[in-house]
Amino acid sequence: MVIDSRGRTLEPAAGAAIGCAGAHKRSFVTSPPVIRWGRSPRRPLALLRGAPAHPEQTIQPFSWGYRNPYAIRFAPQDHALRGGLFAGTDGEDERGARPTNGAPDRLELAQMNPDGTPDYHGWPDRFAFLDSTQSVFDPIGGSADDLCGPPAMPAFNQAACAAVIKAKDTPVRHVLAFPPQMPRTPLALEPADSSMAGIDFAPNSFTGGVIRKGAALVAREGDFGFSPGNGEPRKGTTFSW
Repeated sequence: MVIDSRGRTLEPAAGAAIGCAGAHKRSFVTSPPVIRWGRSPRRPLALLRGAPAHPEQTIQPFSWGYRNPYAIRFAPQDHALRGGLFAGTDGEDERGARPTNGAPDRLELAQMNPDGTPDYHGWPDRFAFLDSTQSVFDPIGGSADDLCGPPAMPAFNQAACAAVIKAKDTPVRHVLAFPPQMPRTPLALEPADSSMAGIDFAPNSFTGGVIRKGAALVAREGDFGFSPGNGEPRKGTTFSW
C-alpha cells in the first residue's frame, strides 16, 4: 500500500515492496518534522515504510530530500527497475519566503542505500543537478513573493519588488549547514511548473514508434506561471522516457 501526504491510497504491483525485509511490509508517504528557514516553515517530504498492521512499531525512513513527491508509482515486475518507487517532484516556485525562479520538476527513483539507510534527493538545498545558490535559480520578483505583497508591499510594484528580492532573497540560500549525504540525481527533468500529476508505465499494447516497452508515462497538469516558461511544451501533456 502507498499513501501520499494527502491521505490518498495507491496500490503497487504485486510484490513491489522495495527495500523491505519481509513480504508483509509496504511503503507509504508522510512528512517529518518541520524545518524552519527565515520567515516561514519548510517541510521536506520523506518516504517512510512500515507494516500496515503495526506502523507504530515498524515505521522507518526509506527515502527523503523531496520538496513534494506529488506523483508516485511502483515500477512493474517486468521493468528494468522493477519494484523501484518512481516519484514525480514539483520544483521550487517563485513565491513565498524563499522564492526560486526556473527550478525544474524532477522524476526521481527512490531506493534505500545498501546499508539500509534512506537515500537522499537533495532538497532543500539542491534542485535536480545544481546547488540552490546557482544564479540560474535567482528569483526575479513576483507578486507571490512574501516581500512583494502585503504587509511588506501593500501595492505591488514590479521594479520595487525586483530590487528588494535581489537585495534580500538572492541567491537562494541554503537551509542546511551541509548535506546529510551525497544527493541522488533525478532520472529526468521537466520544465518549471509542469506539475507532474501522475506516473504510469506503457503496456506492451501501447508500445511503438518513440514509445518503448517500459516507458514511464508522466501526466502533467500544466504551467502555473510562477516562473517564465523554460521548456516545451508548456501546457499539460503526457511524456514518456
